[in-house]
Amino acid sequence: MATLTGRLRRRLLAPTEGDVTFAARGFPVTGGPAVRHLEAVPAAVVRGFRGTVDGSPLPQVAARAAAEPDPLRGFHHEGAVMAACVVDAMDPRGGPRGGTRARDLLTGPARDHVLLGWIGVGFALAKLPTAIWSRAVPDLDDVDHQAVLSALAVDGWAFDLAFFDPPRWLGRQERLPSVPWRGDDAGVPRVADQGVGRALWFFHGAEVPRVAAAVAAFAPDRHADLWAGVGLAATLAGGASADDLRRLAAAGAPEDLALGAVLAARAAQDAAADTGTVPAHVTTGARALAGTSVPGGADLVTGLAPAPGAAGVPAYLDWRARIRARLAASPAVSPRVRAG
Repeated sequence: MATLTGRLRRRLLAPTEGDVTFAARGFPVTGGPAVRHLEAVPAAVVRGFRGTVDGSPLPQVAARAAAEPDPLRGFHHEGAVMAACVVDAMDPRGGPRGGTRARDLLTGPARDHVLLGWIGVGFALAKLPTAIWSRAVPDLDDVDHQAVLSALAVDGWAFDLAFFDPPRWLGRQERLPSVPWRGDDAGVPRVADQGVGRALWFFHGAEVPRVAAAVAAFAPDRHADLWAGVGLAATLAGGASADDLRRLAAAGAPEDLALGAVLAARAAQDAAADTGTVPAHVTTGARALAGTSVPGGADLVTGLAPAPGAAGVPAYLDWRARIRARLAASPAVSPRVRAG
């Protein structure tokens, strides 16, 4: 049962599904099948947040997530993890490290959705003062690869800022500040730009010419990370046909788009342990952008993973660099997509 404090948190902090429609956010592309498909993603995140921020027991949180359509379940958990981090940060019983609700969620009901879960951690950080971030971030360093995957919180933080303030971060292309992450700010802007790239995919409603032009408007040193984010969103969230994605690869940076696509494949393959299915749009994205099946892309990512215990943004970027190098050497990526 939700507590009084929990109900107040929901009333004061939780957006509604109407708040995250593209029209409400002032995005330039509204209406049409692609937009309706993409709008379902933040709506699921909102449902996950609203169903968790009131302090509901985890079995109830899990049941609400299980009621979502399979392709949206991970996004529901993303919102639930966001809410759990907010609850942890505000838990007076948690001491200097905050509560353990997010850890319990990521090692329990959301364990098959860890990539989206860590992005959800970043969503929470975008709403909280930096002074209490340490109370919001779950400690999962004892779980394989979680220390390096925690860098995805930076991606989520940047996505949230760009999604809710596109004139600043997408229109004027301001650079996000290099906040310390795990005591080291090296590489933080690069992971942040992956999140900005994901936001561009939503902001432009999966319209390939708009997305390509938007990336080109940013400083050239940001393009690779932006394209990686575009590839991740185009594959994991969907919204475009295989032909459109092939045109995207021809217009963009094939190896970086492929990098995002195989990261999405890994996330979808993991999520299938919970849902039993891989969404068709993930299969389409992996094939069109990376020239691989979902299992093949997932195996590539896993095979190049750092040793358990590797931590922080530099380790995450090194992991990405190894994946990208393998993809760049594959004839299934570079020559094929450049041929259009």
